[in-house]
Amino acid sequence: MYDVFTKFRKKLNLKKQRNDQILMTIHRKTNIENISKMKKIIWLANQITKLGYEVIFPIHPHTRKQLQSFHISLNKINTMEPVNYSKMLTLLGESKMMITDSGGLQKEAYWMNTPCVTIRKSTEWIETLENNNILLDIITSSTMRKIKKIISQKIPQNKRFEFGNGQSAKKWSQFFETTFRYRFFSFSSIKSPLISFTVLIPSFIILFLRDSFERISLIAF
Repeated sequence: MYDVFTKFRKKLNLKKQRNDQILMTIHRKTNIENISKMKKIIWLANQITKLGYEVIFPIHPHTRKQLQSFHISLNKINTMEPVNYSKMLTLLGESKMMITDSGGLQKEAYWMNTPCVTIRKSTEWIETLENNNILLDIITSSTMRKIKKIISQKIPQNKRFEFGNGQSAKKWSQFFETTFRYRFFSFSSIKSPLISFTVLIPSFIILFLRDSFERISLIAF
C-alpha cells in the first residue's frame, strides 16, 4: 500500500500547504445505518463549519441515501461525488484534519502527517495511534473541545515511521523472478511438456505483475 502511495505522491508533487478545510469520509454500515450516530457526526461537522473551516465531504452513494432517508440536513457542509485516489490524496494533503471511518485513509493520513479523527471503536492500524490518529466512537458536547485543540495546534512531525519503505513490491517481484528463473533453468533439460508448462507459466505471471504495477498506477492517475 505504501508503494502505491509513494508513486502517487511523486507524480502529484504533493505539498503540505494546509488550507482552512477539514476532509470527511463516512461510509461504514455501523455508522451510516445508525440514525443517532449520523446525526452526531453531521452535527460535529456543522459545528466545525461555524469555526470558519470548510468541511469537504466526498459522499458515498449509500451514505447519501441514508442521510436522505433520515432527513438529516448537511447545511454548509461541502459535499461532492466520490473522488479518485489522486484527488483524495490531494484533498488530504491540503486539509488540517480528517474525519473518517475508513481503514485505508487512516494510513494515508499517517503518511501525509494529517491529523485524523477515526469514528470507530478500534482500528486495524494501531501504529497510527502513536502519532496523529485519534479514535472517537462516541460524540458528545465536549467533543468539540478536542477538535478545536487538534485544528489549532501545530502539526507535529511523525517521530516514528511504520509500514516499510515503499520498496516491498519491487523486492517481492525480484525474489519471485529470481526463484522462477532458477527453476526454469534447473528443469529446462527435462523433456516433459507438463513440467515445462508448470515452470514457464508462473515465470511469465511474475514478469507480467512486475511490469503491471507501473501501468496500473498510470491508469489510476
